[in-house]
Amino acid sequence: MKNAIYIFGTLIAIFFNGYAFADWSTVISIKGPGIEGVTNGQVIIGEAEISDIKPSPPDAPVYSCKIAIPSSDWKSSNTVDIKESDDSNKSWILAINPKGNSKDNAESTVQVSWDPSTLGDGNFELRKGWKVDGEVMISDLKKVSSFEVSGENDLDQYFTIVQY
Repeated sequence: MKNAIYIFGTLIAIFFNGYAFADWSTVISIKGPGIEGVTNGQVIIGEAEISDIKPSPPDAPVYSCKIAIPSSDWKSSNTVDIKESDDSNKSWILAINPKGNSKDNAESTVQVSWDPSTLGDGNFELRKGWKVDGEVMISDLKKVSSFEVSGENDLDQYFTIVQY
């Protein structure tokens, strides 16, 4: 029951905080195997006249996957990252943990998905790692709606969305 309340509260906070006044925003979701604990997650990226960042809630006691946006100082994470609208290139770093802290020792795979029609103007690429010059994994996020991430440790893997 605590997990259901945690998930419901998180989704309500994301919805109301992330969608307010955005020029565009998209929800990036993960869904992991139903091993135990929290088995899904969401973050919101986008652009608006005024930037907006919302911190991530604390981790659930048990989770089989996790997604977050690292803060600029890498000491915490965010659930919403709406950048100020201007003509500059933008990037969003995603930290995805496909294994979580569940007790299952097997490798785990999560599906990462989004609605391409909700992305803003310009081109969007997905790159490996946390730098904007990482290897291109998906050259056009408007033509693809998902990818998979696998891992066997409770460690984050980093991906960067670049808008240009």
